Amino acid sequence: ITSFKPVAQMFDARLWLGINSDLKADNVKDFMAQAKKAKPHLKYASPGNGSTPHLSGAQLADAGGVDMMHVPFKGMSPAIVALASGVVDSAFASYSDLLPHAQSGKIRILASAGAKRSALTPNIPTMEEAGYPGFDLNGFGGLVVPTGTPQSLVDVLSRDVREILTGPGIKERFTALGFELNYQDSANFGEIVKQQSREWKALMDRLGVNIL
Repeated sequence: ITSFKPVAQMFDARLWLGINSDLKADNVKDFMAQAKKAKPHLKYASPGNGSTPHLSGAQLADAGGVDMMHVPFKGMSPAIVALASGVVDSAFASYSDLLPHAQSGKIRILASAGAKRSALTPNIPTMEEAGYPGFDLNGFGGLVVPTGTPQSLVDVLSRDVREILTGPGIKERFTALGFELNYQDSANFGEIVKQQSREWKALMDRLGVNIL
């Protein structure tokens, strides 16, 4: 927040909850019921300590009152491979990461984060609809520049980003990556960054998550 100046948000990058298809659970409550009975504990993957998939998995375990083992990987790709092969049981990940393995039948997608259903998956419920509220925070992608960059240049870049995002084929390209276009100007993007920083920190403090 102090090192960079926000230019523009470009897209939302929400997460979906995927589980290994060997688990006979068709919804989040079924999955949590299995997690409560499992011996040893079920495992959830992430691309690293402090990542949004890590925090989302810890949040779900806390909400369900179950002990689950966090298994951090060096990136999302190996985490998804581990999920598809059954090395771990669940993971929060982008739709584009989960989709190929869902299509092959190795992963089942149960729900999405976010306040409302994603246009990418209108038939998949949100976590709140699945009975687990509080998963409203979406990841995001945007453009930043070093602190001290003149505001006049920031304004020009922000307008350029907005124009580019309306160009032909851009929406389709982002959709293929599992992202939803959501342009926000410099001021709004800056407020989003500050708000999310506060909310994620509060969640980490509540869950006792240490990323060091």
